[in-house]
This record gives sequence, C-alpha cells and structure tokens, in this order.
Amino acid sequence: MSTSIPYLDEHWSVVGGCSKCSPGCDHCWAEAVTRQRLAPQFPERYADLVGPDGWTGAVRCFEERLGQPARWRRPRVVGVGFMGDLFHEQVPDAFISQVFGAMEIHAQHTYLTLTKRHYTCGVLLDNYVLPHRLLALRMPHVWIGFTCCNQSEVDSLSCLLNSEPLWRHVFPHVWLSLEPLLEPVVLPAALLQRGGWVVAGSEAGAGRRSVGVDPFYALMRQCRDAHVPFYLKQWEVGNRVESIPVPKWAETPWGGQ
Repeated sequence: MSTSIPYLDEHWSVVGGCSKCSPGCDHCWAEAVTRQRLAPQFPERYADLVGPDGWTGAVRCFEERLGQPARWRRPRVVGVGFMGDLFHEQVPDAFISQVFGAMEIHAQHTYLTLTKRHYTCGVLLDNYVLPHRLLALRMPHVWIGFTCCNQSEVDSLSCLLNSEPLWRHVFPHVWLSLEPLLEPVVLPAALLQRGGWVVAGSEAGAGRRSVGVDPFYALMRQCRDAHVPFYLKQWEVGNRVESIPVPKWAETPWGGQ
C-alpha cells in the first residue's frame, strides 16, 4: 500500500482497527483515514472497524497480505501495520508470529513495527524468539517501534528496555515515535546508549494540542549528544503546522538525511 509517511517506501497493512489506550490516541490519524477513506471505499473490510464515535474495538487481520513482501522486487523501508496496532489484544499470537516469520524470510527489506502497547509487545516478542534461541537468530532489518506522547509513557518504555529483555538480542534496533508529542520528554537512556532512532512531531488537525517548538529543540539536543538520528516530522509555528520544517533534522538510520 502506498503511503504519505515521508520516511517509508511502503506500508504493509496487515491489521486494521484499534481501540484507544493513550492520550495520544485522542485525534488518531489512522482512525480518521479509516473512517473517511477506507470504510467508504472498502466497506466489507473496514466498515465495522470504525463508527461515528471512532474505533469500535474490532480488529481485522489481513492474512491475504502476508505474501506482499515477496512481491516487492527492490529493497524497501516498510511500515508494518500503521493503520492499527499489531500488538492489540484482539490480534492472535499466531498471526503476529506469521508476520514476523514473513519478515524473517524476506530480509532484503527494512521493517518498522510500531505499537502503543509496550508491555504486550515485549511479552509477545520474547515468546517469538524463545524457540529460536539456540539458533542465534538475529533480525537487524526489523526495527521494533514504540510510540509515546508524554513522559509517563516514556518512563514505562524505559522500564521495559532497562529490563534487558530477551528479544533485544534478536531485534537489536529500537525506534521511538513521539507523535503527537504532548509535553517535553527526557529520552530513555537504554534507547540512546544502545543506538536507535527518534521520530517526533506535533499534533495536526482540528483540536490539536500545541507544545510549541522548544521541546523539539530539546529532543534534537538529546539525540545529537548521543549520536542518535533524529527525524522531526512536523511542528506548529503560530497557527500553522509545518512538515519537515528543518531538513537537516530529517535523519534516518539507513540513509542519513
């Protein structure tokens, strides 16, 4: 599936639907796209996932899309399940294993997963890697992503990373999405010290909650000091949201700026 996310080449839409679990979900981008575009165009797949009040809590796994990475000829940077949450409680463990199995086989691509459900993700990843422990499996082409909007959520992620989970030996790369960023945050030392990637952006759209530009300067300094790539996707200046406002802050681990 094509995508407007500037740091991706492709979106692999393996799940649809979600439920809100964070203040950052209040103005969910994926919910709006599903309601306004996907549900009207493909009602058999999306109409029951979203209603007038937002996500219904229903989740659909698209098993027919598991073979898509095999059909992409050139290597791509792929967002995995950004129109939902692969680690949602309604997604079967077996399906998550299938997704990771496909990423394991088609290692020519770089995959970015993303979840708000930090603890669930950690447990399921440990369960996935346990059978492979003796095989010394490593999947550096899969970046495990966590999204946070405030310091409380960052602290929760820090606890997970500081515990040295088993899955970090298989998936050495972690990235953090601070979008929407709702308050200044101090980044996890476990992310900065072992390398990683940070993407940040202000909230957009009607009813957006502005934090100004200072928190983004602070994030940039933290990343610079730790030699971690920093990607500023957007921020609000006055009443205007500017996309990629500072080109030199549009860094990725696989291509510089």
